[in-house]
Amino acid sequence: MFERILVALDGSPNAQKALERAAVVAKGTGTRVLGLVHVRPSLYTMAYAYGYPAAAGAPGWSLAEQLAESMRQAAERSRELLDEAEAYVRAQGLTDVQVVKHAEEGPVVKAIIDTVRRGGYDLLVLGSRGMGRAAGLLLGSVTQSVTANLPCSVLIVDMDDDEAKAKEKEG
Repeated sequence: MFERILVALDGSPNAQKALERAAVVAKGTGTRVLGLVHVRPSLYTMAYAYGYPAAAGAPGWSLAEQLAESMRQAAERSRELLDEAEAYVRAQGLTDVQVVKHAEEGPVVKAIIDTVRRGGYDLLVLGSRGMGRAAGLLLGSVTQSVTANLPCSVLIVDMDDDEAKAKEKEG
């Protein structure tokens, strides 16, 4: 039914739950390819986050050095997250499934949608933020934006409140 599944990861408990659900779906539907995508901030986003005046005055670090170090750390965390997710998939017995890791950079919504299109995925699995509709409408959300523009089926995985609280205490 779903030959190519993509899971969006961000290190959150909801994303982990999405990975767990994707593994179950992959086992039950004869999935051939399980993609894992993590989107890290772009250089532009990092520069904006630091703010040039604040970063320029940091003792011992130039703005370029701060940005380079932040980009290096973000890329390393992305690799770790994708490697951990692949290990989880393999531990679930999905040894015949091809795992494709996508370490992307840039605007999250665009990167996820572009990855779905490039990879020919027919299902995207991602976690919800766990907010109610009103909060999501006021604040915007990656999940809402992605699903509004997605060229494939989507499975949004939500945690109940008790499960979310338990995961937060573990982490």
